[in-house]
Amino acid sequence: MKPTCSGTAKATFGMTTETPSIYLIRTVFLCIILLTVINFISSATALNIELDSPDEAELNEEFTIAISADSEEEYDVKIFVHNAGEGDIERANYVSEIYSPEDDSWEDSWYYLKSTFPNEEDYKIKVIEGEGDMDVCVRLRKSSNKNSNFEQKCAPIEILAPSKKEDNAPEEVEQNDITEEESIDEEAITLESPSDKPAQKQTPEAKQLSLKPQEKIVLNKKISEEIQLDRKIVTSQGSKRSIIIYSFTGFCIIVIILLALRRL
Repeated sequence: MKPTCSGTAKATFGMTTETPSIYLIRTVFLCIILLTVINFISSATALNIELDSPDEAELNEEFTIAISADSEEEYDVKIFVHNAGEGDIERANYVSEIYSPEDDSWEDSWYYLKSTFPNEEDYKIKVIEGEGDMDVCVRLRKSSNKNSNFEQKCAPIEILAPSKKEDNAPEEVEQNDITEEESIDEEAITLESPSDKPAQKQTPEAKQLSLKPQEKIVLNKKISEEIQLDRKIVTSQGSKRSIIIYSFTGFCIIVIILLALRRL
């Protein structure tokens, strides 16, 4: 037989507790919302910097960097070129100098130019060390708060070896030619004052020599051609004589050898 039970049913009341998994999900969800809000606020207040720089520049040659930002506040400016690549930028990675209009001198790019932006937007810098692919960066820091975080914008730049300057050889050659012409003029033409010697009639040759100072003088072109012709004649005659002498000497040697063989 099945046992039978009898009695009254009572309803019980109490509090239920959440399981650990549900509590963790809620916490993570709240953190995500909080981080999203913080990121939105920081992006809304972040300074938008525009950097205009050349794609390449020569070593030790200055070039201009133009910057702009969507703010009217006063900022300290630091512009530099570094060779750190994708790694952390350290003091040793700075390879540039920036021109300071206030001091009228080139300064180390490690330091800020105080309270210059946005009054000035164009800055001159130059790379003093290294070649190849590097990065040029600009940092803006609020002048009113030196301990505030800076805003940074970078762009790639290629540093080239300094180009060789054009030689001034043609100018030097031209100057040497002028000097030689002046020396020839001094040697070939002797100016005589009227007080020293009586006036003499100028022959046609003398008239040819009395040229204006700016005119070039060609001395004795015909004479030089005759001298060259004489040299050619002398050279040809000397070569003929040497051939005759060598032929006569060879003939004598052959005759002596034949006489010696005949006696034997």
